[in-house]
Amino acid sequence: MLATGNEAAANAIEQLNADELELIRLRRSGMGWDQIAQGMGKSSAAIRQIWTRLQRRFEQSR
Repeated sequence: MLATGNEAAANAIEQLNADELELIRLRRSGMGWDQIAQGMGKSSAAIRQIWTRLQRRFEQSR
């Protein structure tokens, strides 16, 4: 049985680690890549890469 869109999104969210959840929260609050990177102790390139992977994961779960 295939999961509905909401179920698939919920399943994808449940699989996120703490850094991924924090990145989503900070990005939704309007923070920029450099601000997020500094706050998380990572490079802005690393943060953007994590974001890209998250987008792909959510697209695949739809």
